[in-house]
Amino acid sequence: ELLNNNTKCTTAFPLSRKKRVFHADKPGSKVNKKEVVEAVTILETPPMVISGIVGYIDTPNGPRPFKTVFAKQLSEDFRRRMIKNWYQKLLKHRNKKAHIMEVQLNGGSIADKVERAKERLEKQVLIDQVFAQDEMVDTIGVTRGKGFKGVTSRWHTKKLPRKTRKGLCKFTVVHYIMAFLINILPGRFYWRVAFEKITLKFIDTSSKFGH
Repeated sequence: ELLNNNTKCTTAFPLSRKKRVFHADKPGSKVNKKEVVEAVTILETPPMVISGIVGYIDTPNGPRPFKTVFAKQLSEDFRRRMIKNWYQKLLKHRNKKAHIMEVQLNGGSIADKVERAKERLEKQVLIDQVFAQDEMVDTIGVTRGKGFKGVTSRWHTKKLPRKTRKGLCKFTVVHYIMAFLINILPGRFYWRVAFEKITLKFIDTSSKFGH
């Protein structure tokens, strides 16, 4: 039974990669009515447990979290995720943490949303309650990260000749402005800049003439 199409989101983990053979139905294409082999990814979708409710309010700067309500019975995995590593004894709790995410609840008034969320609190949400059979869905992937990358892998700089001095993978072929940005850093890092122009004004408050 679907949950009235109110929550159209769930978590999935890649399990394996397979190949499937099917008859293509693409009129006008060269592969129309022919057997085509394509790669598919098998995803594992464990049941989600609703552990809390977050309410938002509209502000001039956009929605802001107003109140968070947690369930009375929280699992051990959930509590491990909420623990702060502030002393040595709790370092063993780094494993087996739960993945926590927020899912928007749609449909009906605010009172109806709160009532539906209270009814589903501490209960499991299965994949067949979120999506129907043969339904087209979108996927949002989260990378595992690529670790610490050197300048050749990160910035695609050209390797220097073999007889060069002090290493082959140096950033000598990069523009001098970018030289200070290139370093060995964790993967998937991007240089962030402000989207809006920042204007600073200095006011002299010690003046007696008001300016």
